[in-house]
Amino acid sequence: MLLIVCVLYTPISHAQTALSVKIAEVKGAHWRLHDARLVLSDAQLLTHTLELHVDRLALPPPFEKLRLFNVRCLRFSWKNQQLECNDGRVEIKLDGLKALSLNLYFLITAQKSTLQLLDLPIDRGRVSLSATEQNGQWHVAIDARGVAVAKVQTLLNLPQISLKKGTVSVQLALDGEMRVLTNAALKMQLKEAAIQSADGRFALENGGFDAYVNAQPQSDAVWTWQSHLVFNTGGLYAEPVYLKAAAEPIELDTVGQWSPVQQQGQIDYFQYIHPKVVTLNGSAMVSPASQVRVKAAQLNVQALDLKQVTSLYNSPFWVGTAFEDVTLSGRLQAKLAVVEQSLTALQMDFEQVALHDPKQRFGLTGAKGGVNWKNQADFNEKSLVQWEKLQVYALPLERAKLDFRVNATGVELLKPVNVGFLGGEFEINQFAWQSRVAQSPALHFAGALHKLSLEKLTTALDWTPLTGTLSGTIPGVNYQHNRLDLEGALNVHVFDGDISIKKLAVANLLSDVPKFYSDINLERLDLNQLTGQFKFGSIDGLLSGFVRDLYLENWRPISFYAWLGTPENDNTAHRISQKAVNNIASIGGNGATDLISRGVLGLFDTFGYDQLGLGCYLHAGVCQLMGVSAAKNGYTIVKGGSLPRIDVVGYNPRVDWEVLVRRLERIGKPNDMVIK
Repeated sequence: MLLIVCVLYTPISHAQTALSVKIAEVKGAHWRLHDARLVLSDAQLLTHTLELHVDRLALPPPFEKLRLFNVRCLRFSWKNQQLECNDGRVEIKLDGLKALSLNLYFLITAQKSTLQLLDLPIDRGRVSLSATEQNGQWHVAIDARGVAVAKVQTLLNLPQISLKKGTVSVQLALDGEMRVLTNAALKMQLKEAAIQSADGRFALENGGFDAYVNAQPQSDAVWTWQSHLVFNTGGLYAEPVYLKAAAEPIELDTVGQWSPVQQQGQIDYFQYIHPKVVTLNGSAMVSPASQVRVKAAQLNVQALDLKQVTSLYNSPFWVGTAFEDVTLSGRLQAKLAVVEQSLTALQMDFEQVALHDPKQRFGLTGAKGGVNWKNQADFNEKSLVQWEKLQVYALPLERAKLDFRVNATGVELLKPVNVGFLGGEFEINQFAWQSRVAQSPALHFAGALHKLSLEKLTTALDWTPLTGTLSGTIPGVNYQHNRLDLEGALNVHVFDGDISIKKLAVANLLSDVPKFYSDINLERLDLNQLTGQFKFGSIDGLLSGFVRDLYLENWRPISFYAWLGTPENDNTAHRISQKAVNNIASIGGNGATDLISRGVLGLFDTFGYDQLGLGCYLHAGVCQLMGVSAAKNGYTIVKGGSLPRIDVVGYNPRVDWEVLVRRLERIGKPNDMVIK
């Protein structure tokens, strides 16, 4: 415009009908114009024709592809210190593209200047630009409607993102004074867009977005902004979360400040609304110099549907972890404080919460309560959690209410609690989890079991059903390094005898393959009571024994050394029923049976015995069997005593474990034991 003004105010003769000026070069700080020619025709008339032709124009990125342009005003006039172009056209040439043609209008006066470039066709879209300046105040507006995003990719050369399909509409308004930008406002609309980042971490599929951003400089070092974003159609992937727009759009609003010098942003307020799923609002200070880093934040979360929250937002982060496929349902409200990427305070209230684990490791129904926590050792505010039912693997815990304190150093149960468990009670006397600097956390637990139903316990564990009750004490339990260890021994009184469980440990408890270790001692159990729980046949006498170095993977035996038999100094009556003899004989598998012994067996209902015993050393899937004493070509399982006397001898000392289990399941069928 300055060039035009200089030429037009050069004195000329009214006899002239045309004026032509050639310009070799004009340059600025970041641009350069080469080989320009200005022609003014019909100079003697009130309106003229103005033409400006530029062969080469060098501009900074992203406009470096602009090479030449032509300007033509069919009705150009200047009078009373006013220049005006009507019916103007501008032709622009870009590398690799056909020439673009726009309608042009400009008006230049002593007080005000206006420029309009209208209806630039880009594919099926249109782009227009207008600019005004008055008394040092200026305004620039760009209006692009229905432009193919693929064309934007070509024009702007964006290597980090692929714009494949869809359209974009943009309205950009810039206001300023002299060389200072005072306000910027951007409205953008994407329709049916397919966009993907080069690294594959972001993608939009048939997506629709409406966005608005307004920004103003508060000083040379600080800008403020307000933004509103609406995701209304299609699918959005932001690694690893995938969202699909529903009838009610997802919205994000922010208000904040940005310091280009400090490379730090202060989000004074933000609000994220996913209708009927979750609402998140708060404030934050972020520093995205290399990657987004939250320096400080205050967050308020309202999860209206935890099932959808975990499915959409949590599950992608849980893939490959112990929580994969785990879902929650219910409602939750929480307030969180974050400093330097770390949680420093939490206040959470929830109700009607349920947890579903398809692998049936855990289950929760009817949970509600409030949790209060701060990263302070002296924080003493109480928390409360209660549930209708809690399931840990196959073991169900009934309704319970826990009062506890949680702070920077750990978690502590404030008062004992009794929980309904398998028809009896699980008494929790102590529970404390404590973090330790440069060490693994320490967990301590002590409690007791009161009159648990053996029938419910064995059914839950898929064991052979038993009747009666189980009671015992749990002196202490420690958990660290994903391993649970029992302090001392778990003592259980059952069948008028005692069972002691020592060296109990469970590793990888939350994995798909938990590992179990233990030693078990049995002291003088009443065999009559024990065998009465099975369809095994009756045995009178006492039973003692042990299981040493027991090792289970995913609750299946891998190795152990076990012995069960008649204890020393057992002065009780030793009798065994015919059915029990048959079932003991079946353990060794199919084989020859002494026909005479079988005939004698059918004459009596019970027999006397002196000792009985059976041991197994399991290794590499094979059970090495042993009895109370060696026998010819075998081992004695039942050693006869008194009349009628009977011995049971096994002749197959090595049995595949799976085969042995199947034999025990169908106990009572023919076997390779010889009865004599």
